Amino acid sequence: MPKPKFVSHFQSSHAAEYGLKVSAHDSSFCKVSSVVCRFCTKFDPEENVGGKMTRINNVKYFNTFRTDGYKRHLDTAYAEQWAEHQRILTSKGKEQFFKNIPVAFVNRLDADVENQGNHISVLINEPIMETVLGDLLFNPDDIESMSREHALQQFKKLDALNLRLARRVAATKCLKL
Repeated sequence: MPKPKFVSHFQSSHAAEYGLKVSAHDSSFCKVSSVVCRFCTKFDPEENVGGKMTRINNVKYFNTFRTDGYKRHLDTAYAEQWAEHQRILTSKGKEQFFKNIPVAFVNRLDADVENQGNHISVLINEPIMETVLGDLLFNPDDIESMSREHALQQFKKLDALNLRLARRVAATKCLKL
């Protein structure tokens, strides 16, 4: 497949206009590499009346930043909410549109990770941590070596069953949108 002649970059104004949120940056160029549809994270897709297949609750990510792709997705999956969103005139109002809607429970890793500034803290059961880190990530021949001991020292013992990993997250120079 030939490379496209023109590659469009994400425009920050599209975030409010089309209900998008930046989900990934290209670390080498500090450019947006992926955006996520906020309608997918806040609403269930509308019924596909007359369609052969039922809609599923997948979250849509865009790595090509074409407005026709955004519109096609929103018109087919979220027609009523999209029409309501378009009636709002200000970007602050469009942002508020998503804040007023309660979020349904989503079983994701984000729910189990505490983010405190530039640190991430994860609570892990000791037997799981030792199995995953101790047995799977290290060569069994090196089980008594310093590398395994050093890696397991990153965990702080909270009680008999739980350990906490607190690691500093590298700060990026990219702007968060």
